[in-house]
Amino acid sequence: MSTGTGTTDGGVSVADDATAAPLSTAPWNIPTRGQAISGLETATGLMRVCRVNAAGELVVAGGGGGGGTPVPNEAAVTMLTVTVAVPGTPVQGPAVAIPDGFSVVVKNRSAQGGAPIVFVGNSNPSVQVATTRVELLKGESLAYFITSMDLLFFDSDVAGCIVELTAEQ
Repeated sequence: MSTGTGTTDGGVSVADDATAAPLSTAPWNIPTRGQAISGLETATGLMRVCRVNAAGELVVAGGGGGGGTPVPNEAAVTMLTVTVAVPGTPVQGPAVAIPDGFSVVVKNRSAQGGAPIVFVGNSNPSVQVATTRVELLKGESLAYFITSMDLLFFDSDVAGCIVELTAEQ
């Protein structure tokens, strides 16, 4: 993992020296642990995405066009379904943690009758309002880089609509 400190006139820059000391304080008002930051690295012109890990270290999570520490592959995949039994009655996703660097893929199941629409929101109220939710047609999917599947809420325009959730674990 690359850690280090430094700023440039174009934004935040992260040293490529893996032996650099971990950050004990946040010299540029870095977000709290677990939150991501990004900035333009002037030496290369690449956008770098960084995260402050649980130890308080600034870790390069990747970069536009190269650089950064690649996220290692996970050893397993979790595949679950959520069924919206009654339209207008949102269902919260299960409490399944998603590792850093991975996403949960939300899909409106292809193999179900009719043409159900799945509504995805980040709260019970938001999934019920057309302007604060995302709509997935049958067979469509989206990926969300979130920490847990229970941050998502689902609804549908038909009873018995099945939503598929997949994440590397």
